[in-house]
Amino acid sequence: MKSLLLFMAIGMGLVSCQKTTADPNATPKAIEAPFDQDFTLHYRQQAFLTSAQQPELTLRVAELDCSFCPEGVTCFAPSMAWPSLDVTDAQGQTRRVKLPANRVREYTPAWLDTTSVVANGRRYLLTYAGWSVTRKLAVREMPHRADFALRFRVAKTNR
Repeated sequence: MKSLLLFMAIGMGLVSCQKTTADPNATPKAIEAPFDQDFTLHYRQQAFLTSAQQPELTLRVAELDCSFCPEGVTCFAPSMAWPSLDVTDAQGQTRRVKLPANRVREYTPAWLDTTSVVANGRRYLLTYAGWSVTRKLAVREMPHRADFALRFRVAKTNR
């Protein structure tokens, strides 16, 4: 009886597996983004501010730590996404910035996190405005890193 239940459990596990056609390790196409406006990046994607030919800043999502609680499941930790960005200035110097800077573990609709970055001899304000999952997930399915859409805004300061 136990072996029958074991084979049934293994069979159900194999049947429930789903194959997706999207490659979660693919690098998304780079975008051009303006200063002072929200833009969205995915895992391993980069944004050129303001042009790809001669960017003043380049932001790339280098790492993404995430916690996700599927719908209908009780979880100990809330759903959250913590990106690490590589910020490259016009001279090619790169610095890693982990967001949110204060590692807030709670998410509310009004949640924002802003940190400053010094590059090109000036200060920029980098705002991590939030995240969402871009594809419809099956019941209890966990998203891949590439499924997270991360919203940012970069502003130049006067100093």
